[in-house]
Amino acid sequence: MIGLSIAAVVITLLMLWVGHAHRTHRITWLARLADKVGEKFHRPSWVALPVLVFTTSIICALFGFIWDVSWHIGNGRDPGPLANPAHYFIIIGLFGIFLGGMTAVVLPFEQPGPAAVRITRNWQAPVGGVLMAGCGLYALIGFPLDDIWHRIFGQDVTLWGPTHLMMIGGACFSLFAVLMLEREGEAQLGADVLHGAFITFLRYLSFGGMFIGLSVYQIEYDFGVEQFRLVLQPMMIAAAAALAAVAARITMGRGAALIAAVFAIALRGGVALLVGPILGPRSTGSPCISAPRSRSS
Repeated sequence: MIGLSIAAVVITLLMLWVGHAHRTHRITWLARLADKVGEKFHRPSWVALPVLVFTTSIICALFGFIWDVSWHIGNGRDPGPLANPAHYFIIIGLFGIFLGGMTAVVLPFEQPGPAAVRITRNWQAPVGGVLMAGCGLYALIGFPLDDIWHRIFGQDVTLWGPTHLMMIGGACFSLFAVLMLEREGEAQLGADVLHGAFITFLRYLSFGGMFIGLSVYQIEYDFGVEQFRLVLQPMMIAAAAALAAVAARITMGRGAALIAAVFAIALRGGVALLVGPILGPRSTGSPCISAPRSRSS
């Protein structure tokens, strides 16, 4: 953990320097990169680049999370916080969420929408970026706290440990932040907004991610190693699916909930295929929104 802490401090200082240099116009490569991505996605630069960073990071964290649960079920407890290869994907993914949020915070030089958060007299940040950075930081804090928790109270044998819920919750609710950020960018463009096929694909993928993010709390049931009452599973499935489906329907119109669910099944199924038969040691069950597992299965 000492080496990881040193690396985290170095990376944080580098991020602070890049952010300060961008805000004071000492560097221009970050703005040029964001503008180029913004032209590709037809969104403001302070939306396009952070969303790209976030999307890759949340998929990385999801893969690490599913692999980590499978690893513990098959191999038992870890001798240390960095002894599990899946943990590295989780750390990188959570840090990427924080990085995506901070990128959205530091990029804009003009007011990013009417509800922007004022940081200084001439610096305002989009609400979605602030929330994304907060979710990422909250989830990241859970990782060192998890090691402290285990040292004090011993190893958890459940997904629902408090520090585990910090990491899961931060990653899960960052999905709301990225949708809010994308909506702020759309509002900023006004009548000039363009909904191309790629943008529509990303929005469906985001709502599919919301299905997955809200369903990871019951993943012990998916693996068939539930440690709490089975009656809780359908309740959590109903809550997760209803929230994600209604949000998709309201935002994107008729059929969006079904399309987002298909995206969720495909993404979760792909990760399950990679983790189970390929990496092992145990396969996860079907995505909860499509085929809830029963105790007899």
